[in-house]
Amino acid sequence: MFKFLDTGPSAHDTLRSLELCSGTSAMTLLLQDEFSRAQNHFPPLLDSCCVDVSTKALRLGRFNRDLQIRKLSADASSTWASTDPRTVGRNRLLSLERMQFLQANILSPGFVDMLCQGLGSSWDILMANPPYISPRAFDTLTARSVRNHEPRIALVPPPPGDTRTVPAAQQGDTFYPSLLTIAVAIKAKVVALEVGSTAQAVAVYSIAQAQKVWDGIEIWHDNILGKGEEAGSCRPGVQIRGSGNARAVICYRGAGIFWPKGLKTNN
Repeated sequence: MFKFLDTGPSAHDTLRSLELCSGTSAMTLLLQDEFSRAQNHFPPLLDSCCVDVSTKALRLGRFNRDLQIRKLSADASSTWASTDPRTVGRNRLLSLERMQFLQANILSPGFVDMLCQGLGSSWDILMANPPYISPRAFDTLTARSVRNHEPRIALVPPPPGDTRTVPAAQQGDTFYPSLLTIAVAIKAKVVALEVGSTAQAVAVYSIAQAQKVWDGIEIWHDNILGKGEEAGSCRPGVQIRGSGNARAVICYRGAGIFWPKGLKTNN
């Protein structure tokens, strides 16, 4: 998902990324790794923040971040660890050390104001792997091992105010309107939202399209470099990148329009 990052310009001293519904913080840690490989185009440091409602998830995110710091510190040569603070290794370590963690409910009406007042109102990247499985799908389609061992709160959104007015299949989409509203509020240049199916991807695509602020919206599939489906097989006009199952909806604007351009596909 982050392979396009090495083509994007930035006019800032740091690139800012926000991960919502962060869980183990895997997306941010992957971004940290990809970012460190793309520093011929980007500023030296990545400022990132991981937000989750679960204290347990945030503890695990910090644990994973600290593992990376310890590994990077152990592997560090004295060259970049003490004498050359602008090398890739040193900058990656500094970026990891600057990671922030915030416990918050992103569905809360006051979340955006709290975020902007506390951490700033301008971010380059917003990414999220929110709970997106409907209650019915969780009970009938997920593997028993998932139902028995994965925290339900990480997979199934809270019920809407009146479940009678929301079709069962759409009850997994609860987070996406809020995520896209937050993306607009924080002036995100690139948004990456994981999804569970093509139908859900199209629903998220439609929400983003209705905002009328994005220069580009795409559905990305498993094999991002594969030959994409015909758009009509999904819905006329929908931009699809890659082949396989739908995995993410990507929105971009402003400086973000340069970032996906370097990703070569067979489309």
